Amino acid sequence: MQSRYDYSFDEETLTYNFITKNNITYRVAFVADESLALINDTLFGNVYQIVIEKVTDSLEPLDNLVSKTVNAIIVRFFENAEQSLLYVCSDNEHKAEIRYRTFDRWYKNSDYKEYIVKVDNPMSYVIAGQSYKLYTSLLYHKDHPSIHSILDVYSQLETALNAEK
Repeated sequence: MQSRYDYSFDEETLTYNFITKNNITYRVAFVADESLALINDTLFGNVYQIVIEKVTDSLEPLDNLVSKTVNAIIVRFFENAEQSLLYVCSDNEHKAEIRYRTFDRWYKNSDYKEYIVKVDNPMSYVIAGQSYKLYTSLLYHKDHPSIHSILDVYSQLETALNAEK
C-alpha cells in the first residue's frame, strides 16, 4: 500500500508537484516571507510561507495521501533547522477556519511533532470598520538557533495589524 504520492521538484517554478490517484495536481511552494520585518526592522532570513495549491479544478474526494505527501515535503523543508514556516490560511470561499483546522489535524497526525514545533496565532483585526479573523501558525525546528527573536515578533502581529494607520 502506498504511504504517500511521489513528488518532484520543479527547478523552474521552485515548486513541489504531485498528482493524486484521482488525477488531481497539487503544487507546494515555500515563498520567502518578510511580514515579520514590518513589525521589527530586523529582516529574519529563512522565514517562509507555505503555499499549497490544488491546480486541477476538479472536486477532490477525501484523500489521506495528500496530507501525507504534504507532510513529507514539510519534513524535507525542515532538513535545514534554521528555516521556519509561517502558515497563513487563505480565506478563499470563506474557508480559512476549515483550512486552519485541517492543517492542525495534519500536524497532530504527523511523525515530525517530536522535532518540529507549531505555535498557533489566530488574530482579529479591523479594516474600515469591518472585523476579520486571520488564522496563522508558525512551525520551526526545535534546534532553530534564533527562534526566540522570531517568536517575539510573531507574537506582536495582531497588535501591529490593529495599530492606528
